[in-house]
Amino acid sequence: MKKGVFVLFIALCLLCSAFALAQTVTPKTFFVKVEPVNDKILNPAKDSADMYIAVENKGTEKDTFKLLYLDDPKWSYQVLPEPINKQITVEPGETGKFHLLVKGNVEDGFYGVKVSVQSLSTGNIIDNVMRIHVGERAPSEPPAPDFDVDVSVPAQMDPKGAYNVIVNIKNNNKRLLEDVNIKLLSKLITEDTNVTVNPNETKSVSFAILLMENIRPQKDQLHVAVNYGGEEFYAGDYNFEVVEYVPPFKTDIQVKKKFLRQERTITITNEGNAPKSDAMRLETSLKERFFSRSTPKFTSVKDGGKTFFVWQVSLGPEESTEIRLTTSYRLLLLLALVIIALLGYKIATSNPMIVKKKTVSVRKHGGAITDLTVVIYLKNRSKDPVSNIRVVERITRIVQLKKDSFEGSMHPVKMHSHGREGTLLEYRFGELAPGDERLIKYKVYSNLPIFGNLTIKPTAVEFMKKNGAKRKSLSNTLSIDTEAQPPAPKPAAKSPPRPAHVEHNRPEHAHHHR
Repeated sequence: MKKGVFVLFIALCLLCSAFALAQTVTPKTFFVKVEPVNDKILNPAKDSADMYIAVENKGTEKDTFKLLYLDDPKWSYQVLPEPINKQITVEPGETGKFHLLVKGNVEDGFYGVKVSVQSLSTGNIIDNVMRIHVGERAPSEPPAPDFDVDVSVPAQMDPKGAYNVIVNIKNNNKRLLEDVNIKLLSKLITEDTNVTVNPNETKSVSFAILLMENIRPQKDQLHVAVNYGGEEFYAGDYNFEVVEYVPPFKTDIQVKKKFLRQERTITITNEGNAPKSDAMRLETSLKERFFSRSTPKFTSVKDGGKTFFVWQVSLGPEESTEIRLTTSYRLLLLLALVIIALLGYKIATSNPMIVKKKTVSVRKHGGAITDLTVVIYLKNRSKDPVSNIRVVERITRIVQLKKDSFEGSMHPVKMHSHGREGTLLEYRFGELAPGDERLIKYKVYSNLPIFGNLTIKPTAVEFMKKNGAKRKSLSNTLSIDTEAQPPAPKPAAKSPPRPAHVEHNRPEHAHHHR
């Protein structure tokens, strides 16, 4: 059933093609007729045949007609009188004539010499045959037709290829073979033409075979028949095969661009006549691959230092499929905006006041700290001034301020003792301009040697920003290491008992005491 439907489909296509061709063929607007004056050449070396070639203009407008050269190099002609371009101009409905003297370098016999005329307005060419007897005596009856046929058929054909079936007809005697009919017939091929074969000539006829592009692989048999005078002189059957035609997939990419987004529609078509499976590859970059997605999903491979999107595609003959690939950098923009917002927030909320604390001079005795100098560094790192600055420094109870503690530095505005924190120092500034710095320095000492780790708590700085917001900054904690406390000395040994003679001196000692 499927085979019958397929054959019917092919027949319908051929019928439609023939109908379309019939609608587009330009009708003949002129006719060519041979009018012999003398069609005999007794001596080919001296004599010529005398012919008129009449051209009748059937068109509605004046036309110019050109006489073309003869196909057979053994024959030549001379036009009388000979125009420069071998052309004549004929009015509509009238007839013009070429006057020819025809010579042939051939053996005795009866010949058909093709003559061709072309219309210069339409480009159409019409042929006719000049029949000429060569020899002192023309035969009363031509010999019986005797010719051989040789056929060449390609064993394999694919729909995209150009192929030719060649039929060679060899005329074995002096008979002129006119209207030799050649027919080609198979499921896929239908050809029919007539040719003229001159005496002792081998005529080669080539048929161009054009298969339908979507024809499926199959086997066929071509029947070749050669007929002459209503009789079949040759018939032969030749097997051939329509083979698979599997070209690379045809790829068409349509691109639609939007803001930071690109949408590609990739159309893949199998133009072959057999199913095909292959990998579809599209070059990309690491960045693009990371921000791309597709339907169906892709895989990525590296080849020769390049990165490719890869899809596995399977298509039947003449089938197509689509891949939708989207590359969007909007997420990257969103991420960048979030980072910028976070940085802006951090900058907006970061503390404009830098407070650092360090020791610049530490004195030790026996590995223990005896006195040291502490420096507090303040800087306004913002672009706006800060005001109402209050600095509070907490000094541990194990050290005391020296008399010259604030020599060379500003003095605190308040200083008082705290039972738990030790000594509290308070400094005040009216304003600190952008980029301005301040140094506060003080000295402390200890009555007792300090062993182990000495810790000074962070300095607290309170201030007001330009917008009126109150902020607070803390410095680092100072931690000073010393040597370990040396071990306690051992107790002294008891003195031995005094000798007896000491008692002898007691009165003297008692006297001295008195």
